[in-house]
Amino acid sequence: MEQTGLSHLIIITAIITSIFIAIRMGDKFDDAHPDLQAYKWGFFQGWTGMLIGGSFAVIVLFNPLLLFSDPQLNQDEGFRLFISIFIFLWSGLIAFASYFVIKRKRWGWIVATIFSFNPVLWVINGIYLKNRWKELDRQGNEK
Repeated sequence: MEQTGLSHLIIITAIITSIFIAIRMGDKFDDAHPDLQAYKWGFFQGWTGMLIGGSFAVIVLFNPLLLFSDPQLNQDEGFRLFISIFIFLWSGLIAFASYFVIKRKRWGWIVATIFSFNPVLWVINGIYLKNRWKELDRQGNEK
């Protein structure tokens, strides 16, 4: 399987898996905390970030050549090393922050959203956070 095919497979699998986990965790959360707003989007964002970020960090750690389909880029060792380290650190940061999104931590949301480098998510998550800001870091973040 070529590199982009592997990337797409990881992303699609992570999204589908995250949907099912988010629905299940969201239903349990709603039952346990009827006084708090629903958090399915938060669980979805957290699991998606953990699965995709963690997968890419592991792939880059063990086989950075999977990133480069252009043979000329494979020959430039310095560039390849720089990009590999950047992607490892970036995807690791996303995975780490996403874990704390699941735990309903404000800083996890902020870090994961900013480093998604996705302006659409900045807007969506900004609105979502604004509506839940007072609830985050309070009750409901155990387990």
